[in-house]
Amino acid sequence: MRWTGSQAEVANFGVNYTAPFAYSYRAHQRLGIPIERAIDSDVYHFARLGFDAYRVHIWDREISDAQGNLLVNEHLKAFDYLLWQLKNRGIKIVLTALQFGDAGYPEPGVPLPGFSSKYNKRGSLEQRESWPLQERYLAQLMSHVNPHTGVAYKDDPDVMAVEICNEPGHFEYQPTLDYINTMVRAIRSTGYEKPILYNMSHGIPVHQAYLDADVQGGTFQWYPSNLVAGHEQRGNFLPYVDDYPIPFAADPKFRSKAKVVYEFDAADIGRSYIYPAIARTFRKAGFQIATHFAYDPLYLAPYNTEYQTHYLNLAYTPSKAIGMKVAGEAFRRIPLGKDYGRYPQDTSFAGVRISYENDLAELVTEKEFYYSNTTTSRPPQVEKLEHIAGVGTSQVFEYEGTGAYFLDRLEPGTWRLELMPDVIWVRDPFEKPSPDKQVARIAWNARTARIHLPDLGAEFEVRGLNSGNALHQSASNGEVTLTPGAYLVTRAGKATSWNADSRWQNITLKEFVAPPASLDKTYVLHTAAAEAPEKHDLEISATIASPEPVESVQVFAYAPHDPRAGLQPKPENARAQPGGAGRAGAAPRIFSMHASGLHYTATLPSELVTIGDLRYFIVVKTGQRTLTFPSETKGSPLDWSFFGQPFHTQIVAADAPVLLFDAAADSRGITADHRDDTHELVPSDRPGIRALSIALPNLEEETNDYSLRFYFREKLAAELSQLRKAKNLVLYGRVSTGEPFPVQLALITRAGAVYGATTKIETKFAEFRVPISALKPVRSPNIPHGYPVFIPRWSEVFTSAPLDLSEIESVLVSIGPDIPPEQRAKPRGLEIERIWLE
Repeated sequence: MRWTGSQAEVANFGVNYTAPFAYSYRAHQRLGIPIERAIDSDVYHFARLGFDAYRVHIWDREISDAQGNLLVNEHLKAFDYLLWQLKNRGIKIVLTALQFGDAGYPEPGVPLPGFSSKYNKRGSLEQRESWPLQERYLAQLMSHVNPHTGVAYKDDPDVMAVEICNEPGHFEYQPTLDYINTMVRAIRSTGYEKPILYNMSHGIPVHQAYLDADVQGGTFQWYPSNLVAGHEQRGNFLPYVDDYPIPFAADPKFRSKAKVVYEFDAADIGRSYIYPAIARTFRKAGFQIATHFAYDPLYLAPYNTEYQTHYLNLAYTPSKAIGMKVAGEAFRRIPLGKDYGRYPQDTSFAGVRISYENDLAELVTEKEFYYSNTTTSRPPQVEKLEHIAGVGTSQVFEYEGTGAYFLDRLEPGTWRLELMPDVIWVRDPFEKPSPDKQVARIAWNARTARIHLPDLGAEFEVRGLNSGNALHQSASNGEVTLTPGAYLVTRAGKATSWNADSRWQNITLKEFVAPPASLDKTYVLHTAAAEAPEKHDLEISATIASPEPVESVQVFAYAPHDPRAGLQPKPENARAQPGGAGRAGAAPRIFSMHASGLHYTATLPSELVTIGDLRYFIVVKTGQRTLTFPSETKGSPLDWSFFGQPFHTQIVAADAPVLLFDAAADSRGITADHRDDTHELVPSDRPGIRALSIALPNLEEETNDYSLRFYFREKLAAELSQLRKAKNLVLYGRVSTGEPFPVQLALITRAGAVYGATTKIETKFAEFRVPISALKPVRSPNIPHGYPVFIPRWSEVFTSAPLDLSEIESVLVSIGPDIPPEQRAKPRGLEIERIWLE
């Protein structure tokens, strides 16, 4: 695809966004938010993130009647308004005309008048009596004149292409070919002349019909981490996204067609590093347009109710949003078909660097510097920078807030700064959603920013631009204190004609969109380490946010009573006092937590970390209010009336086994072969202890493998120093069906390398050991296997380095390796109580 005037290659990157339709439209109505206001807010953020492509599947049932006539109703009017606003920002459009499904999700379906309500998707594709209705609808949709632009969709210069329908499922060649060509004729009958696309990642067995049809391009999807895990998926997914091997890529008919990604996401992944890697692989595979699914509307993003498995919004997922900005730059810069090799060699390309370990996606060029998290990188010539965007701190912009910011040069000595408020994820955003449950909260904090730009110098002026922002401040040694907003930043003594109403690129300088503060209480987000080794300092860290200024945060820690010391004689006339959190006569050690933005840390000294149950509280003081966590109890643990329960960390001997997986505690965090896999907890052979049950009727023929993975690194942060000493990887469990069979136990490093070995599991509960020395590099199943069906099932990080136990982060259990193909049909059952290192 090339632009008619310049003949330049089309290379556009952006998002799906559904506000005019379905749940999104209804949810805005319930919140009392005019849909135009919602669209204005989100499209402005699209502009700030550099998106230049938009796609959505239109809910045809909402804008058509039973005869296929177009209904100019509230949904179509909202869509017209959205397209107008996109055009005003220079964002190009792909229209997918037919969706076929109801508009209920995530709620139950609602009755709708459209023709596809009668036929559903399969009937619409296969029952020819429905085709004339679709032809009528397509012709009227393409001929519809947008009242805001005065231009019909068919003639709109910003409509790049039309996709006939969303995710069809076809089974036979000739009916598929007939259907596609019939719909093409209906669209062409309106005078539409630009490319028509058809989905080619569904119905792979009839792909020849797609290639023979009168369409100019194919559309594809990519969900490498599958969908709807129900929790945030952790671990290094970069090995999953090295390749996108279209099965018919070499076919001459396909090679001549345009290639478009209609939907993609690293679903259920809350980190920012992966989007540029996906964009890189899209260009390698020959794609020219790619649109993420789906951008969360600003007013719904606090709840993430629209699509729980996706979460992308500038205000509520700032690091991910900047990662998407970097991905867009990569997509437009990488030559079509360029291959950068395999992971980890392919983590630097076209000015982009990605780091899983630092959760970082960054672009560093002569003029641009974008980064999704704190970075130590330095632009090659800071004096030539024109555009900066980031989250966290860099060598040119120091900032402790959690929101994103944008710093753009308008002219020498004059910049525009946009600063978003802090955001705090107070729950896992990928768990089951509810409109009554916020997963993220916003805080408008005044924060110090330090700007290190030769173009501004150490003394510069800052003036508020957005409505209600009257700040005027002079920097001292490059430092200013700012609240969220838009600012004009000028070198000291510099006169400028730029003002709040000035237009720059596709925005006006005074524009600023951010959600209001929504902190409803004090939050302390902290997970206690399950275990920690004795006689080592123990770091306690937490994210803490409050609607009131935080005056102090302290850890009240109660050292374990060492059972080896025996019972101590009580002092004469000692009397235990009622209340208090410790044992009678025990007093806590109190440590101050030190703040860096919303991140607080304290270190408990090694002499406090002795064998037994370490109990501690985090005490937050704000004004006249003191709260003690984890129970959010008023007052201090020293109060006579205090009744809150503490955090617990079990302190173990320095040479004790390191627990990686405990079925009872960790089963909900498992990532398995398929997203809908469920694993029951069953009794172990020890009273009161449960085991995870895996029951397989057989092994899938094409893979001969069933695997599950558990990410443990954060759970064991306090024990990482001890891991190098381990000699064995141990599973306590049994085979629950028939005869013993081999199971592969493996450890996955932060670099994505997998080291494994098999051991035979017997039918009685026992400890089954694999020596660490026996673990060798093995291939890894990409679980849960994503979409479409042809993406790689396996990945392998090629390494000659020996296993470094300090780098491990996940354990992988696989049924299949060393099981002969002729035994695949046998049922397999495995019960796992615990996995540890010793």
